Amino acid sequence: MSQPIPFSNTVRALVNAINEFHALLDREAQALAAGKLDGLTELSRDKMQLSEQLDRLDRQRRAGIANATRTQTDLEAMTEALLQCNNGTALLQDWKAALEKLRQCRSANELAGAQIHAQTRRSERALEILAGDMAAAVTYGPGGASRMAHRSKEFGLA
Repeated sequence: MSQPIPFSNTVRALVNAINEFHALLDREAQALAAGKLDGLTELSRDKMQLSEQLDRLDRQRRAGIANATRTQTDLEAMTEALLQCNNGTALLQDWKAALEKLRQCRSANELAGAQIHAQTRRSERALEILAGDMAAAVTYGPGGASRMAHRSKEFGLA
């Protein structure tokens, strides 16, 4: 029968995974900013794998604080549990820093999603125009007035 992993090891692994996730989102933001979209598939795969690891580790963490009273917040229960560990004070500081990184990760992930969505929409629009979809071929002239581009349907069928 296997021994349960000590709570402090679970928290340390979770903190490390959060730091890795934060670094991965930084790499994704850099790729998006540089227009290097070809690496996004691999980053996406890595992000999914790391998300699964974070989820698994967080379930283990929650199991470690399951004995907390119902009146305690998650942070209160974590504080109590971590202070009972060796190097608990340092681990608690690392945990609080990791929570802040998670907040940053949420914002970075939302921004990356919006950027990817906008890029996808621009690509779809370009394909519609190239395909001869006249409804998609509306452009703007001087003064911001919209006008239809008079393109040959043959252009879109080439």
